[in-house]
Amino acid sequence: EVLDAIAETTRSVLLKAAATPARIGVGMPGPVEPATGVVAKAPNLSGFDGPIDVRTELEQRLGVDVVVDNDVNVATYGEQQLGAAQGVANVLGLFVGTGVGGGLVLDGELRRGPHGLAGEIGHLLAGLPTDGQLPTTVESLAGRAALTDRASNDPRSTTLFDGAVDGRVRSKAWASAYRAKDPVVVELVDGAADVLALAIIAVSLVVDIEMVVIGGGLAERLGAGLRSCIEQRVADWSFVELDVCITASGLGDESGACGAALLR
Repeated sequence: EVLDAIAETTRSVLLKAAATPARIGVGMPGPVEPATGVVAKAPNLSGFDGPIDVRTELEQRLGVDVVVDNDVNVATYGEQQLGAAQGVANVLGLFVGTGVGGGLVLDGELRRGPHGLAGEIGHLLAGLPTDGQLPTTVESLAGRAALTDRASNDPRSTTLFDGAVDGRVRSKAWASAYRAKDPVVVELVDGAADVLALAIIAVSLVVDIEMVVIGGGLAERLGAGLRSCIEQRVADWSFVELDVCITASGLGDESGACGAALLR
């Protein structure tokens, strides 16, 4: 159903534009095998709990060459080519929404790695295992779904769930409660900033980046408040003075589409 929806939307756009593309670029959540366009696993999409050959499936539906990459990879590439990081050679894209995703451009080239795992910052381990549980990850401490779950289990009163729509707490509700200084929300967002700052420092020390572009639904809604917290922690906690610019996405929701369209 997901692939059918992608194909239907693509056909609709091409019909309106009266255009025949040379290729179609697609960003998909989860690790993507660069050479084949196979999505290894996408936990937030129904039915994508095992390898799916997205490239072949879409080429059969659309009759056009298809290029597939990770969704945050293409968003980071879009920002480096046309957005906030245009012209910057070494960039980390950090996208905070339902989960936490990352992408890397190094020396001006999108870095995928041999297994399509480069930049998967959300799955960096952020704590040791306890009581037989798996180690915590950046995503499990800073993604909106995980933060919402933690807020729901907090015994303190919070206004966060007053902004739920159809039972779902979206990024807008988080931003409203954060601006209103709801203590539960402020504590959780500050904790997320801590974890994201540690991840940025770790990546910076491994590959020496110049810029971090922060996007994604939750990060964009929280805006400068989240970014300033991250900036301060990076400055305070780095053992060397990191010359890293931390900035907001310049293309917003269009970054992924722009980056995907530029894939070769």
